[in-house]
Amino acid sequence: NLKLEITTKKTNNIAELSAILKAIELSIKLPDYKIGDIIEIHSDSRYCINSILYWADDWEQNNWQTKNKKPVKNHRDIITFFG
Repeated sequence: NLKLEITTKKTNNIAELSAILKAIELSIKLPDYKIGDIIEIHSDSRYCINSILYWADDWEQNNWQTKNKKPVKNHRDIITFFG
């Protein structure tokens, strides 16, 4: 288990995105990790799963706006996955 302190605005979505990012960061620091290895992460957050796997590409193409032309919430956290 790992304790992660959120220093920005605190919401469930931000906490879940931060936890996923931290899991990835820790995984790639493992001695047996090689670039290109698959990192499997399980989450019950539909928001995180959909944001990362399905919606982010469209949002990026739309300058991080939704189809309704509203700014994507938490886009700075989501961008981190693609940096």
